[in-house]
Amino acid sequence: MVCTFVFELFPQAEAVDTLTLEARDGGTLVTTHTRHPSMEARDGHLSGGMERGMSEGYERLEALVQKLGRAA
Repeated sequence: MVCTFVFELFPQAEAVDTLTLEARDGGTLVTTHTRHPSMEARDGHLSGGMERGMSEGYERLEALVQKLGRAA
């Protein structure tokens, strides 16, 4: 999945996110790659809490997948 990402603290620094899902050892390997327009934009996103926000998003996704797995 490929999408653009605009962080509200740095709206001029649109990033491109690529998410890859791969079946691996009975589970799913999730790989993300974010391409920023410059190192300054990357550093701005990181200093603005990007890492924490992404971790929270993946935790929510994992909880949803587990919930759906139990419902199946």
